[in-house]
Amino acid sequence: MPTTATMTATTPEHALSLLQQLCDVADAQNEDIAEVLGESGLTKPQAGMLWALSPTTPPVSMRELAHKLHCDPSNITLLGDQLHAAGLAERQPDPTDGRRRVLVLTDKGLAIWSRLLERMQQRSALFTLTIKEQNQLLGLLEKVQSNQAQLPTGFLT
Repeated sequence: MPTTATMTATTPEHALSLLQQLCDVADAQNEDIAEVLGESGLTKPQAGMLWALSPTTPPVSMRELAHKLHCDPSNITLLGDQLHAAGLAERQPDPTDGRRRVLVLTDKGLAIWSRLLERMQQRSALFTLTIKEQNQLLGLLEKVQSNQAQLPTGFLT
């Protein structure tokens, strides 16, 4: 677990530059995502929920979706109902625990999800990086995320 003793020392200027660059890139990506999601005709919360139902990962419970999307489980139920009514998602028994239900994309939902990903690949500066650079960045971001999860609550406050 990272501690103040094991963290790499940096100058305030370097720390500020690193944090500012990260925020600037995240803001630009969020703007691109919002624009592309807006093209789907869905509300921002609906589009965010659709995006979170990635077909590249196993389905998760409604509670896990709520945690992932930083919202109340009741909101997830409402959004799930809206996506279901639009024919974009359906509830199915959890393949690993039949007591739970999971939300999965329908063929129509998968088509919109795939279109969103394709548009992001066309718009995002992340995809101007070579595959090697993308893999380097992904590795570093995974390391940062793992380290962040190991820091005690309030560590940086």
